[in-house]
Amino acid sequence: MTKEQFKAARKARKLDQKEAAAFLKVSYSAVTKWEAGNNPVPQWVEEKLTEKTGKFVLDGLSAEEIAAINKIAARKGISAESLIADLIRAGLKFGILVFALCHLWRSPSHWNASALSKTAGVIVAAMAR
Repeated sequence: MTKEQFKAARKARKLDQKEAAAFLKVSYSAVTKWEAGNNPVPQWVEEKLTEKTGKFVLDGLSAEEIAAINKIAARKGISAESLIADLIRAGLKFGILVFALCHLWRSPSHWNASALSKTAGVIVAAMAR
C-alpha cells in the first residue's frame, strides 16, 4: 500500500490522523510517517483499513477524488455511498443502451418498426428504474 493509498483509505473511513491511530492501535507518529512515506505501510494495516465494513471502500481513488465525491454528495444531501450507488446504476443503464444499440447495429435485418419499438421500450424501462 502506497502512502497515497493509505491516506485515501483513511479518508474513505472518514478518519483523521489521530482517529486512524486509535482505530489501528498505533501511535499518531506511525500514521504521519506512513502518510509521509518515511516508513512502509505494513500489510496488516492495509488489511484492516480495507476490510469489509458494509460500506464502500474507495480503493484506487485519490484523496482528491474521494473529496470530490464527498463534496458532490454533501451538495446533493445524500451519503457518498448513495451517490456511488446512483453512479453505478447510471453506468448500468448506459451499458444497457449501448448493448441494445450494438445489437441493432449488428443485425440490420431487425431494423423494422416492431423491433425498434421493442428495443426502445426495453431502453425506456431500464432508464426508468
